[in-house]
Amino acid sequence: QSGPSCEGVTRAAGAGGVRGGLVFTGAQMEFGYSEADARLAFERLERTLKSAGSSVKNAVVLNFYPLSRQLGETALVAGRDFLDPARNPAGLRGVVFEGLPSMDGSVAIEVVAASAARN
Repeated sequence: QSGPSCEGVTRAAGAGGVRGGLVFTGAQMEFGYSEADARLAFERLERTLKSAGSSVKNAVVLNFYPLSRQLGETALVAGRDFLDPARNPAGLRGVVFEGLPSMDGSVAIEVVAASAARN
């Protein structure tokens, strides 16, 4: 193996790790408290990943930073429609925060995804 790699993501991806590169998104904010608001945040993530040659379906790690556990669960429910049901992210984590970078934000979501040229 040549070149740099992220050991944690490679281990999360399973045997052989991820080949073809990784795409790291910044945190995408959800503004609002409904499942529709969460879907909009995932749609924005999908556009970002698509422009980098990937998709939420290729997620290796998915992190949620909600203001409450309930908001995190709502975001996760909305996000399931964007994930590949045959390949859930190995790293799926929600950490409740007391505040986010935006006063109007309810959840921040970030993704590490394999590029489309994966295994």
